Amino acid sequence: MKATLDIWPALPISIQASFYKNRADEGDIIGALGNRDRIAGINFGGLTHSKFERCVALMQQSFPILSSLRLSTIDEETAYVSSDAFLGGSAPQLKRVFLSGIQFPALPKLLSSARGLVDLRLGDISIIGSGSISLEAMVTCLSVLTKLQALTISFAWVISFPFSDLTTQYPIPLTSTVLPALTDFSSEGPYDYLENFVARIDAPLLDYGELAFYDDETIIDTPRVPQFIHRTEMFKSLGGVDVFFSKESAPRKGRILLYLHSSIGPARFKLMFRCSGLSCQVALMVDTWIQCRALLSHVEWLQLGGDSLEELKLWPVPWLGFFEPFTAVQTLHLSGEVLIPHVAGTLGALTEEEAIKVLPTLHTLVLQRSEVVSEADDLLKPFIFARKHSEHPVVVQREDF
Repeated sequence: MKATLDIWPALPISIQASFYKNRADEGDIIGALGNRDRIAGINFGGLTHSKFERCVALMQQSFPILSSLRLSTIDEETAYVSSDAFLGGSAPQLKRVFLSGIQFPALPKLLSSARGLVDLRLGDISIIGSGSISLEAMVTCLSVLTKLQALTISFAWVISFPFSDLTTQYPIPLTSTVLPALTDFSSEGPYDYLENFVARIDAPLLDYGELAFYDDETIIDTPRVPQFIHRTEMFKSLGGVDVFFSKESAPRKGRILLYLHSSIGPARFKLMFRCSGLSCQVALMVDTWIQCRALLSHVEWLQLGGDSLEELKLWPVPWLGFFEPFTAVQTLHLSGEVLIPHVAGTLGALTEEEAIKVLPTLHTLVLQRSEVVSEADDLLKPFIFARKHSEHPVVVQREDF
């Protein structure tokens, strides 16, 4: 490597290497970090603990033109940066940072020097213990990154943690940190931590967001998450909601994917919950809607789909509570060969008075997947008849995939 580099003029260097398989020249590749004055990009994947330590040892001084840094460890390997001298403690030229499986307590201090950062992606960040970064340190770091456009943070899995103490430890500030350029935001972790995190930041230009809660059967029980979404310009008014119920797939629990679609443009916000069984999943959403009413009150179309339906004959599904906040929905889309007849059966079993009250502005019911449409038509007849003589009659449309 050294001989090759010596042939060329002192041009900027970008190093990309994967260490998932043993390489005879890996020492040469890591050794190239010695050319720190010329390195503009570093992309090392599949690092073991020992290889990562070799890299860190060569990166304790400034890399004056480094603009892109990507370091990731192999699965189940956790690496530590214990020194705040990494990259000389300052990296003003950094534009993009991707770290996965790396615990680095002094990271906020380093990132605070990278005022031109536009893309930050951190994976498996520790919440507690060795290598953890405090909530306030992370938010303080972000407050100076005024050019940041994309932010992805996933927090390490924690079996037990006194999340109820977060509000006491970190009372919600009166004003939030504004990230004026942020358009893409994703985060995964325990609900209590994430809600305290988003309560401290504002992203007025956000057009894609994602929050994934890894707790089982999490309920949005405070307005902090809905308020964060609602504070963005694109999500002040929602046009549609898309809910997908996923069945359990061992060893992971089933999931609920909730997509909130802006009425202004193509922007969307995704929420992911972990819960098994349709009855439990729908009940979870019913409880969650309590804090989301301001977001849902103007939704005009609602789409439901999924395959989490194994226990339908054993447990009742609270569909009426699920539909209750959607008072402005005009179009309801249903998909799934079991979901369609189940929802249709629920609507068809309503009394005439109940049929008029549920989804009161509904005028179009779209059934997707033709093999169950005939069954659904029969189940829906009482509901359609009851609505026929109301102010909002409903028509059924068929839509094949």
